[in-house]
Parts: sequence; C-alpha cells; structure tokens
Amino acid sequence: MNENHPEQFCSWELGLESMHHVVIFNDAVNTCEHVVACLMRILGHPVELAVKIMAEAHVRGRAIAEVEVRMLADTHVVQLRNAGIQAHVEKI
Repeated sequence: MNENHPEQFCSWELGLESMHHVVIFNDAVNTCEHVVACLMRILGHPVELAVKIMAEAHVRGRAIAEVEVRMLADTHVVQLRNAGIQAHVEKI
C-alpha cells in the first residue's frame, strides 16, 4: 500500500474480495433478549452493538451482524442457526 497516495489502494490490497456479511433475520420465535445474548456470545459483540443489530433486524426484517472472511462467516452462521437464529452468508 502506498501511504502517500491512499487513492491508489486496491480492493485486493485490503482483502475486500474475500469479505462476507453474516446476515440475521427477524422471526416470530426468538425473543429480543435471546438474539442479543447470541450475538454477544457467538460474535463477541458488546451489548450496545448486539442491541442495535437486533433492533435493525426487528424493524427492517434483516441486519448485517458481522463482516468477515468466508470461513469465519460460515462458522458463525452455523452457530447462530444452532441457537435458533435465522442467518446466512452473503458475499460483499
């Protein structure tokens, strides 16, 4: 990377082509508290961020819970699903 010319950064230098969203969805089954607890336990989010993500999913129907490389995203989606949270991976 050229620190003198940040406009010359390429997506491959930043690794953006390998990044994925972990998306969660609102449902009529899980409580807000359960979703927040899962986001904190599985993704390691602080309570404030977990509440914000849960609220976005509740209002909009879906929310991006994490941005990470595919292997981690796949693992986290499996863990979220095992906890009863509807989730999937989307390539950025």
